[in-house]
Amino acid sequence: MPSGTDVKLAIRIVKKGLIRKLFVNGNRLEAALAVGEWPEFARLQEVVNEHQRVWPWQQVRFSQTGNLWSVDEELGVSAWPATATVCNCMGVTRGELSGAISKGCRDVGSLADNTGASTVCGTCRPLLQQMLGVIGVEAVRASRLLSVGAAATLLVMLAIFLLPNIGYSDSVQHEWHWDMLWRDGDIKQISGFALLGLSIVLAFLSLPKRIKPTRIKFKWGDFALWRAAHVVIGVITIMALVAHTGLRLGHELNLLLMLTFSGLLLAGAVLSGSVGLQHRLPLVVTRTARNWSLWTHIILLWPLPALLGFHILKTYWY
Repeated sequence: MPSGTDVKLAIRIVKKGLIRKLFVNGNRLEAALAVGEWPEFARLQEVVNEHQRVWPWQQVRFSQTGNLWSVDEELGVSAWPATATVCNCMGVTRGELSGAISKGCRDVGSLADNTGASTVCGTCRPLLQQMLGVIGVEAVRASRLLSVGAAATLLVMLAIFLLPNIGYSDSVQHEWHWDMLWRDGDIKQISGFALLGLSIVLAFLSLPKRIKPTRIKFKWGDFALWRAAHVVIGVITIMALVAHTGLRLGHELNLLLMLTFSGLLLAGAVLSGSVGLQHRLPLVVTRTARNWSLWTHIILLWPLPALLGFHILKTYWY
């Protein structure tokens, strides 16, 4: 993004929950920001990359309507330049997609398998459908699993924050002493390292979803399978978290670690649910939910290794 001294004109519009902002320098578009849906955004990216001019009448139109181009000027994705990026996450251009279609790809799934487009956040999926002439939004594979996993995660998170801690056994006559999960040091270590191992597996599961298949010598496998595995292991991780903590948030470092873990799981649940329900909810809702939850998930992932490291060090040092 250009610095404040380089920007000669910044136009901002807030309308119906949408925030759109342009940074113009000498009538050339330098950057664009948006919160909420903006159908022109992919086309704007091409204008920014090529430092094209934004004419005064376009700036006036933007200040009035929030769009740079009129309805007559808006081009379908098939008419975009071959170098225009359609999938920002994987860097897939319109030309690459057209090439895949000419080689026989006739649905969004095959396009995704061959180019990697729409396999990360899924925001560009409607653009792929537009190129294929598909009307409406298709349900992704394993959509029911994604929705159920999201619902299960949200329920457990509500339990952690709203329900009291799982109490300790108050009598030796109980047939099964569940509090051994937290009293016995060996069991506590097993659940803790299981939680650590599952977290590492989840982190590595994200790699095949973000490496473009055409840039490596072999194919990572079916993306829908990776996503389903991510959800299933995520639910197992939640079970391990409950077994390790007994719904206790803890104090100081433990509280910070638990809040980070909970934020990651909540963001993952929203992301999973928005993808699984994208064919049932308004596009603007699912797209906004995907974008915010994906970035929240990524941001919260960064401090997790350090917090886990300090937690393990503290446990064994003291």
